[in-house]
Amino acid sequence: MNSNFVEWGVAARQMPGESICGDLHLVKPVDKGVLVVVADGLGHGRPAAEAAELAINVAAECENESLIRVLEHCNRKLRQTRGAVMSLAFFNALDLEEGLDYMKRGT
Repeated sequence: MNSNFVEWGVAARQMPGESICGDLHLVKPVDKGVLVVVADGLGHGRPAAEAAELAINVAAECENESLIRVLEHCNRKLRQTRGAVMSLAFFNALDLEEGLDYMKRGT
């Protein structure tokens, strides 16, 4: 797969008075394309960042599963945290006509 299949950029900033941001992302080339995940931990500060980090780590571990399965895994793991809102996309490099799957949920 061409490493330039998806061009992307990201910017994040913590809330004033906080030292850490609860918004994280993952852009990961996988077997048939690119998995993109954005996680916004509920609230702000360290608890929000911990929820977002867990969501991103779980998504990275499930990289070759369907988006719904990734969300199911994240939902189970995030029950031990304050939760996160997530957006997921899979860009299929092998099918450019129908090549985008997308979903978003609060967990």
